[in-house]
Amino acid sequence: MVKLVEAMHKKNIPLSFLVGDLPTYKTIVQLKAENPELYKDLIPILGAIYKRFKGSGMADTLVTAGVIMEGSVEQALRGKHYRWGGRCILLWREVLIQQGLTNILEHEELSENIKENLHTLRNALTDTREALQAAHSNLENDDGMKDLITRVYETLGTDMGDFWISFMEMSDPHVQNIDACHARNGSCHQHTTCCLD
Repeated sequence: MVKLVEAMHKKNIPLSFLVGDLPTYKTIVQLKAENPELYKDLIPILGAIYKRFKGSGMADTLVTAGVIMEGSVEQALRGKHYRWGGRCILLWREVLIQQGLTNILEHEELSENIKENLHTLRNALTDTREALQAAHSNLENDDGMKDLITRVYETLGTDMGDFWISFMEMSDPHVQNIDACHARNGSCHQHTTCCLD
């Protein structure tokens, strides 16, 4: 990273993107946080998530479900078509979260407070902005909701279960990171780098 900064100064390059897989990306973010002035012009980007999950059946499932065409799925998931890839990754993540929630809620019920706030958010077109903001804030501060989210992301102690939990952990900051970079949204990008600290 130091050599890259020196090269940028020599050649008058204003900024540089530094791509890495999850462990490398975390290291880049940590070094940048420890040396903000030295690395201020380096922008870390989380590399393609699909390399780790290739062969898992994700591409086949997306094609079978009609989400994306067979000829496009590999390119999209490798990051060549970031909008399609982001959509595919988020849809797959939603399925995993839904499965986790279904398993948890088979034996227990959500509190009335959580149900009420979720109902408000589901009716976003009919409720006022203030009501939606209040419902969102209530859910963010609800201990029962925090516990539920923690349990959805808990490692299961099995190879396959932990494999897909790692996908859920990587997918959200990955998609936000891509969107922030393409939208040139610096504050959003900074937020996504904090998601993995």
